[in-house]
Amino acid sequence: TPKPSSAASDVYKRQVKGEEIYAVILSKSNSLTIKDIKEYCKKNLEPYLLPKKIKIVRDLKLNSSGKIDKAGLFNSL
Repeated sequence: TPKPSSAASDVYKRQVKGEEIYAVILSKSNSLTIKDIKEYCKKNLEPYLLPKKIKIVRDLKLNSSGKIDKAGLFNSL
């Protein structure tokens, strides 16, 4: 099973729905799928920690401090 190179997740608060977990996965592999990630999460996380949205990307944009630009990353979901 292919594994992600890196990952970022964050909790978003929505006025209507409450909190949601979004995950962005860095993978250079073409064979890693969202289905793979969902299956892995279901096996390894509590149900309330499962991401509502998942996105696989080839690269993660960094901010000027060299950290993952979460604002830009999660806005695209």
